[in-house]
Amino acid sequence: MGYLHLTVEDGERQSTAVAYLHPVLDRSNLTAETGARVTRVVLEGDTATGVTYVQNGVTQDIAAEEVVLSAGAIDSPKLLLLSGVGPATHLEEHGIDVEHDLPGVGRNLQDHLVASSAYECTQDPEINPGEVLCQVTGFERSDPDLPAPDLQYFLARVYFMNHGFDNPEEGEG
Repeated sequence: MGYLHLTVEDGERQSTAVAYLHPVLDRSNLTAETGARVTRVVLEGDTATGVTYVQNGVTQDIAAEEVVLSAGAIDSPKLLLLSGVGPATHLEEHGIDVEHDLPGVGRNLQDHLVASSAYECTQDPEINPGEVLCQVTGFERSDPDLPAPDLQYFLARVYFMNHGFDNPEEGEG
């Protein structure tokens, strides 16, 4: 068990974009497009040289010296597969030209099961506003003979008012 590192400022969790992208948007070597959906990574050999994306119904190809693929646990492998990187037989079944036969792409994705418990605090907790989003995680083996943990616990403080449809008013907890 241990605390998670979070990106928190003034007691509010920050998205990656707010914490890292917004402060550098004025860099000359960075172009950020909004409302764009990447549909393919452009490859030359084993090097990513750009992307194809759709924005306002228009498909565009853009070349880049660097391509960072960070579309999340589902969309990153999806983009690789659509770009021809993945298990060759699977790509061929879907009519996608094989650029690189990498059998592990898109495999072993797992869902996160959620179980919750509810409790009520009967006293005003003394909480540092910067720590309001304190979260804890832990790892455990479901079978002691396993070589590594296969379960992860994630504990987070969450407010649910009216089954999650309302938020507590400022200052209420």
